[in-house]
Amino acid sequence: MNGASPEDLEMRYMLEESLDWDSFDVIKFAGLTSYPVTALVDFVVAKQQTLHFVDISYSRLINFMQTIDMTYCYQQSVTMTSRQLKEKRNPYHNNMHAADVVHGVYCFLSHAEIFKEMSRLDLFACVIAAAIHDYHHPGRTNQFLVTQSHPIAIHHNDQSPNERYHLSEAFRMMQEDERNFLVRLQPKTRLEVRQTIIDLVLSTDLAMTMKYLSSFQMLLAKKKDEKTEGLINRDNLTTVKEETRTLSDLNNSSSSSGVMDAGESILLLQIAIKVADISHPSRRLQLHKDWTERIQAEFFLQGDIQREDGLKVDPLCDRHNVDVNKAQMGFIDFVCRPLIQPFAQFIEMPILIDNLNSNYKYWSDRNQLKEANDEK
Repeated sequence: MNGASPEDLEMRYMLEESLDWDSFDVIKFAGLTSYPVTALVDFVVAKQQTLHFVDISYSRLINFMQTIDMTYCYQQSVTMTSRQLKEKRNPYHNNMHAADVVHGVYCFLSHAEIFKEMSRLDLFACVIAAAIHDYHHPGRTNQFLVTQSHPIAIHHNDQSPNERYHLSEAFRMMQEDERNFLVRLQPKTRLEVRQTIIDLVLSTDLAMTMKYLSSFQMLLAKKKDEKTEGLINRDNLTTVKEETRTLSDLNNSSSSSGVMDAGESILLLQIAIKVADISHPSRRLQLHKDWTERIQAEFFLQGDIQREDGLKVDPLCDRHNVDVNKAQMGFIDFVCRPLIQPFAQFIEMPILIDNLNSNYKYWSDRNQLKEANDEK
């Protein structure tokens, strides 16, 4: 650490303590470096010992990640000045959010035993997917892009246009020799990694949440049945009552044979990245409030464009009428809780649910106070 700056020392300390869910502040972390995604990916790859098991070009990986950091938002480029880059920076969908999702995925993969059964390549692909999942985000929703016949939506036939664009832009950049960190892999393996990254990033489309949640629930039911059956058949033991099996029991063994198939592994990684993507209501309150302000600022920018163009302003994007308290309560009730609660139980991270409930109460209390004042 000789010659390390105070910022470098603080970053190293934060990384070493980063498995403490409530202590890690990605906003503070991003204030210490221009390359928060690079720093986190570098750290996670080292912790997972990826380079010991997978023939990845480390120098190309770092080049790739640094470019991702520098050009995360739509229309940002490496030729821009720092001021121009800042002007093109989205309030929410930027490299700081990407770093937050990388951190979330790292915590989940490190916490649950079941992920240790997965291949190093799949775990590595999940980290890369988390890093690029919103690359070149235009700061507009899929619905906006489709309604406006935006070039991104047209190019991707209105099907998850943002997510498909993030993938194509990241893979396009990866084709450049100095950033092609998969170059040393066998062609078949390279295609498998690419497909896993595609599967994971596409799953982050919020419109597809019910599809993945349904599949996750079916997988949990299947694994519960398999483990119960294994206990029933072992040494002629008496039947274990179904209600005694909990989601966390499945962590120690993915099936009665202890083996997951490829589809099940990918599904669990898809759920992990989806939860990480929407996890700010499961962070400590101040971080959750910071992220809420950022996403609302981005929504308001979209609403301003809709208003200027004489279009109907989406309810969450109307800076003059939106009720942030109710918006966050609805987000938690209908988007976050249905996915986060079973996943948190599955990987035995109750802090995700505890924070979710605590933050929900914060918004609910504010809403009740507002309604009481409105009645006066």
